[in-house]
Amino acid sequence: VRKNESVVEKAENGEGHYTYAPSTKSWRYKVVLPDGTVKQFSSKVGKNALKKKVKAWFERGKIKQENSFNNLIEDWKKYYMKNDGRTNRVYSTEKKYKHIENYIRPFLGTRKANHIKTKDIVNWQNKYNAICEKNGKGWSAINESLGIIKAIFRYGLLIEAVDKNVAEPVTYLEYDKKEKFALSKSQIEDVMKAIDLEKNPVNRAYLKILILGGDRMSEISALNVSDYDRKEKTIDIHKIVNSQYGVQPHAKRNSDRIKKLLPEAIEVMENYLSEKMLDDNELIAKSKIMFPNKLGNHLDYSNFSSNIWKRVIKNAGVPKETTIHIMRHSFVTNMVQEKDIRAVSKYIGHKELKTTEQYYIHDSDRIKTLD
Repeated sequence: VRKNESVVEKAENGEGHYTYAPSTKSWRYKVVLPDGTVKQFSSKVGKNALKKKVKAWFERGKIKQENSFNNLIEDWKKYYMKNDGRTNRVYSTEKKYKHIENYIRPFLGTRKANHIKTKDIVNWQNKYNAICEKNGKGWSAINESLGIIKAIFRYGLLIEAVDKNVAEPVTYLEYDKKEKFALSKSQIEDVMKAIDLEKNPVNRAYLKILILGGDRMSEISALNVSDYDRKEKTIDIHKIVNSQYGVQPHAKRNSDRIKKLLPEAIEVMENYLSEKMLDDNELIAKSKIMFPNKLGNHLDYSNFSSNIWKRVIKNAGVPKETTIHIMRHSFVTNMVQEKDIRAVSKYIGHKELKTTEQYYIHDSDRIKTLD
């Protein structure tokens, strides 16, 4: 082609206009869609290549109009498993899929992905909020599901399956969380004395290690005997126990850590290992689990909250609202009065210092920081 060439051709959604520009040696295509939108393409390879490009765009447009949200969900799941950096976090992945089946598909699944509006997401949110309030359940699953919906629409934009992320303007539900507090050192001592009243040595050691280290229940429940270095007096925290999925890699980013036990915790651990005589104890020798239950499996920490722990706090005479997680708050609150807050934050497995400062310090008159 040596001069400007114009060819008018009928396009699927409007009348397209092909032109050749000698100055740039490229073919261009311009189409005015029925809604008045102008779409332009260009190609330096040739007219046939440009036609393929235009055809593919119109085909994607048809898919955009016909694709259901269910199909987009399935495409996103494949993308998520391939590209997300935490594909080995089975618990996190399974939890997302569970939310999709329980909360997202029933209301939005059969809708056309590109026909869903922001008000539809708000209606979905209000519907499940009412259901949760009626059943006395929290809102965390709804907020987590909303995050998934936003991620699916972001992926939809990436592959041009939707025109915009209609879920982005929807805000997360806010609710009043239970007020957190911390026990004083004397109250913690009362709790430790109440733990001594427990007959099961596994339960005694498990609870004391939790309280004296400020760790999460799921972390200590997952410990194997090999995770304790008797020479260095350290424990290797790199996995958790989930009541539904069993032992999993740590669900929280950057929480894997090797931590040296404090003197009081070392004494408890050494006495426990000596008392249990691990080499001669058939249950522990077979399971290799540091704190096994009667069946040789990892302890179910939910049982502690509902039964054993209630008995402990009653015997200790501390507020009945005291949960085992409150003991983690108590550890931090008392420790930051003696140690550098940054060291404490790292010791308990927090990624961000602000998490320790904002949520884990209660009634502390003096926080020690070292510059």
